[in-house]
Amino acid sequence: MIDKPKLTDRLNNIENIISTQNFRERGNSLGYYVFDYPPESELIVREHLESLVRKINDKNSGFEIKLFNIYEIIIQSLKDDGFLEMCKEMESENDYEYLADQIASVIDISNNKSPIISNIIESVSESSIVFITGVGSAYPIIRGHNVLNSLAQSVDTIPVVMFYPGKYSGQDFKLFGTLPCDNYYRAVKFPDYSGQKIE
Repeated sequence: MIDKPKLTDRLNNIENIISTQNFRERGNSLGYYVFDYPPESELIVREHLESLVRKINDKNSGFEIKLFNIYEIIIQSLKDDGFLEMCKEMESENDYEYLADQIASVIDISNNKSPIISNIIESVSESSIVFITGVGSAYPIIRGHNVLNSLAQSVDTIPVVMFYPGKYSGQDFKLFGTLPCDNYYRAVKFPDYSGQKIE
């Protein structure tokens, strides 16, 4: 059973946390965070984030949220390159794992020219906070820890929060709470309460 009140409290507290200077001005530390949540709460999280982004960006708080859905970026990139129809044909002739591998090689998340990385880099400023969603939808084409690893090479002066449908222990990811773990040590769990100190 989903602990809905707890998730709701955590979602409602995002604004309090990101509004603090302590969160936005981290000194030399890499400000990468993971907000994990039960995968079955995807729609709740998505709707809350869309509402929060509108609220923050409309009230001119001195910072803005830039929301990036990596799955939507992948689809748009395939459309722009005329590759989407080819993917449909490829899927009818091969299994999905093969197709995912082919798309991953085209997207090439390890490259700064990857549409995911370049899209984020070109859209942010020093007053931005980056929110990343779409991790579950993009699996197995792109893994969350790969996005964070690649992004950290270019975006290291502004906070980045990945919203993750699964479990993040602070050391490893478990997508949907069931898939095998991927180790990642550079991001910290997004604090649940505004009173919690952000290092």
